[in-house]
Amino acid sequence: MKPLRAGASNEELQQFFLDVVDRKPEQHDFRDNYKPGRKMIAIGG
Repeated sequence: MKPLRAGASNEELQQFFLDVVDRKPEQHDFRDNYKPGRKMIAIGG
């Protein structure tokens, strides 16, 4: 995490995390792309 190592203030860190959460998709597409037998590593787990 570059902002933390760069000495970001608490307010800058708060904004960083809020921005990251805003960019997160509302849901994943697991239901649309279901493939039986896939290992967890194949889906990011």
